Amino acid sequence: MARVKGLTINFDFNDIGPIVDRHVREAVEDQQKRMVKALEKATSAWERPVDFETNATNDEGATISTEDKRYQWVDEGTKPHVIRPRNARMLRWLPGSNVRNEIARRQARADQRDVAMYAKEVKNPGIRPRSFTETVIRKRSRHVYKAIDDAVFDVIREFYST
Repeated sequence: MARVKGLTINFDFNDIGPIVDRHVREAVEDQQKRMVKALEKATSAWERPVDFETNATNDEGATISTEDKRYQWVDEGTKPHVIRPRNARMLRWLPGSNVRNEIARRQARADQRDVAMYAKEVKNPGIRPRSFTETVIRKRSRHVYKAIDDAVFDVIREFYST
């Protein structure tokens, strides 16, 4: 029981607790789905889509994860490293094959007359981190907190209106 300015309100937290918990979980799950959409949008230009997995909301919160190593490499970056062939003696590629624009790729190949390039190893300078995860968290965190606040206030408003 709580006393507010001479008004007695019978209030049992056991009545409202599960309702608040359910509404907050629903709000968090909705925001989790929105974060997955933002991550999918950030990787939408990739040849193969990244599969993001979500868990059910629990007491520690909700998580989004992926087993895709490409996402980790691009998100966190890589150090300079050497690339060697695994199942052959030499690496082989066509000039311009790393160019995404089809017209530029054709021009690069035409300039080289489709002469294949070979090497026993190549030195990759590394990949700068793109920080997709940090960006999405930074942009969406305000919305997550607002959704939780709204869920709690909706329950309180609904509980007191009856």
